[in-house]
Parts: sequence; C-alpha cells; structure tokens
Amino acid sequence: MLRILLTFALILLFGCSEKQQPTEAAQPQKKPAFVSATVDKDRAATQRKAEIDETAQKSTPVQVNATAIKGRKLGGLYAEITGISGEVTKDSYQINYGEILAGLWKRKVDRQAATEATIDNAHKPLKVYLEDQRRMSLGDFVGEAGKHVEQVKKNLDWSGVCKKYNLNKAECDMFQKLGKKVTGGHLVAYGMTEIMPSAEGELNLNILEMLLKHAGSNYMFTIPALYDGMLSLGFYQFTSYALRHDSGGVIGASTVNMFLSKADQIPGSVIRLENGQHHRAAYLFALHNFAQLAKRTSVKEFRVLEKAFTRKPSELVTFMATSHHAPTLALRHTRAWLKSGAKDELNRYLRGRLIPYGKKSDNNFAALKKRKLVQ
Repeated sequence: MLRILLTFALILLFGCSEKQQPTEAAQPQKKPAFVSATVDKDRAATQRKAEIDETAQKSTPVQVNATAIKGRKLGGLYAEITGISGEVTKDSYQINYGEILAGLWKRKVDRQAATEATIDNAHKPLKVYLEDQRRMSLGDFVGEAGKHVEQVKKNLDWSGVCKKYNLNKAECDMFQKLGKKVTGGHLVAYGMTEIMPSAEGELNLNILEMLLKHAGSNYMFTIPALYDGMLSLGFYQFTSYALRHDSGGVIGASTVNMFLSKADQIPGSVIRLENGQHHRAAYLFALHNFAQLAKRTSVKEFRVLEKAFTRKPSELVTFMATSHHAPTLALRHTRAWLKSGAKDELNRYLRGRLIPYGKKSDNNFAALKKRKLVQ
C-alpha cells in the first residue's frame, strides 16, 4: 500500500510522461529575419523581371549590317551585346536589341549579390532605351563626347576644384594642364577599354560602330555591368564608387561636379544620367583622378609626365582607364613610372589586373587614330 501511495505522489510531483508533454517543435517559431529578407528580395526580383519582360514586348528587331566583322568568331560578352554568336557568316542579321537588353538586366537582377538599388531600378534602362535609341555614326559619338568635354572645360570653376582637393599652386597648374589635354576621342578610347572584353582595338571599334548605327548610343549607355551586383551600367560601366551625391556622401565625379553651374551639372546617381551626360560624367571622374595624381606628383615628375603624354598620347587614356578600375593601384604604378623618368611605357609598370587595361587602351586609341578620330 505504501508503495502505491509513493508512486501516486511522484506522478503528482513530476506530471505526465515525456511522450505526453508538448514538444519544443510543436511551439510556434518566429521566422529568422534573414529568411524574411531573402523571400522579400526574391519576390521583388521576380516582379522586376516580369516588368522588364512586359516592356521588352514593345521592342522590334532591326536589320544589322555585319560586313565589318564578317568572318570573326564572337563569344562571351561580344556575343551577348551584339546578338551574334559564333562565326559571323552573313552580311546582315535581324536583331532585337530591346530583347537583348532585357535579358542582360534580368541576368543582373538574378545575381545573388544584386543590391536592392539594382533590383529597384533594373526596369528603368530598358524604358529609357525604347523611348529614344539615338542611332548615330561613330564620328557623331566621338563629337558628342568632345562637346561635353569642352562644355566642362569652359564652365568649370577650376580654382574651386583645386581648393576642394587642397592643391597648391603648382599642383593646381598640373591638374588643369592634365584636364585640358582630354578630348572626346580620349574619352571614347577610355570607354571602349571599360566595356569591350578584348584588346583588339579594330574589333572593338567595328563592334562599337555597328552598335551605334543599329542599336543606338542609348543602347551603349544602358548596358549593365554583368559581373557585379551593384547598380552599374553604361559605356563607362559606372558604379556608385565613381559617381554618387546623396545622403551617403559625395564621391568621385560628383565632387568635381559641384563646381559646375546647376545647368551644367550631372545628376547624383548613375541611373539618372541621360544621353551624353555619360560622357560628361566620365570626364568629371577623370578630373577627380587627375586631381589625386597632381596632389602626389612633384614639379619634376610632372615635367616627365608632360613629355611622356606628348610622346605617347595614349598614356593619358591608360591612366584614365586604370584609375577608373583601381585608383589606388593606378596611382602607385604611375608614380613608380614617373620616378623612373618615364623612359619606358607606362604599361611596363602596371601590375596584376591593370596589365590588360594598358594594352587595351593603347590599341583602342590606335584604332581611333587610324580613323582620324583622335590625335
């Protein structure tokens, strides 16, 4: 009897058996915040791609003259942006550039690292393009770049920029001399180095000319940079590291931009650049990098630099392109080149990922020079 009473007491003390107790898994669980954020991002990306597809339905194909690249084999980015893959066997192709652009932007949205800004704005470039393709000749494109360069040269408060970058008189003089050497041809060579994958200057120029004529300059300005998740696009492949003026600060081209009149200024975001403003932004960013170079260059080194640029004008493009890609490395290698007396080409002093930029810059510049589009 005593044993029965003890057993009953233990049951009262410890309650039901383990199987009868509600398990921890049965309790409602709060979804982790990162899971919710991922779901929201995927939903936004799906919605954005559907919007891009809907807009692309308004695009129509055009007949493209491909004789300048007949016999070439196109792959990678060349195939993606031209719409021609493999050997170019025909004189002409029917291509829908709006559909190509839509596909490129959907790929960018699909990147795991795609930022919120990218997903939020990925539908805009295609709309811009379809509203106004702006087909033009290669000469007109270089001329347009030149007009934007001259507009900045004429209206920029050069002394104000020097004060902003804390340049002394000698450094300010260097900065202005560097900036005023740039032409529209230099800019286009620099842009080709950014967007074209190959170091073949003639091929790059022929493809650019074909795309300008049949797809239009706004096609070049709205092509996304496919290998990063940032809101990056265009002939010069701008990111927010090159151009930004918002609550996060003033960066790169936007710094020099403050010293233009309101009428001449570019917007503070890459997604808001319109038409030829991309050229102006590229020039402003080059000026930003020239200011950094002048700040770190002695008067003796600058004399060496002037002679080098006179002897080989494409060195100017090489510095613009390398400092766009990796500014700290570009400054380091350029300084080493100048300290040596710049007797050899700048290319010999480039290292690592900057080496292809030097070769591409030289060949792109040479191709433009052959067409008498740059001196």
